[in-house]
Amino acid sequence: MARSDRSQHSEADCDLSATVAAALRMLARRSYTEAELRARLERRRGADSQSVGAALARLTELGLIDDAAWAERFVIDRFERAGRGRHRIVSELATRGIEAELAASVVARVIDPERERESARALMARLMGGPAAAGALPQTGERGRASAYRRLVARGFPAAMIRGLIRDLLADS
Repeated sequence: MARSDRSQHSEADCDLSATVAAALRMLARRSYTEAELRARLERRRGADSQSVGAALARLTELGLIDDAAWAERFVIDRFERAGRGRHRIVSELATRGIEAELAASVVARVIDPERERESARALMARLMGGPAAAGALPQTGERGRASAYRRLVARGFPAAMIRGLIRDLLADS
């Protein structure tokens, strides 16, 4: 091997090592999707896309980057803690670089439609000023129902589900 070939090879190894080290420092602070980590690493001064790609491949091989596991934790957190619906969660996953097919499969596996409906019903009752447990919709009029509808859609609950909840709750009152 010629002297210049060895120095280029050594330099590439050094770039890869530095990129892996930078990625590990980032992952030590919080978890990232592969796309988020790629974007952060590529913004580093002097980073080249070849060393970033190689570093991400190595970290994936070691199991330190796993978009499917990351997406599952994200869906559980957003659904259970933040009270988001499936549409909003899929949208948030897309903005974080998770492929649409993976996002849809994780959401379908993690979010039980009946639990989502119950979550939307409880939120609707709370938004409209009624007790979440009672299930009765207070008589707030068309404006109150429209406001609750918009807020639930903004949280990512399916529109058809919300309309059904409004019909059911009006029929019960």
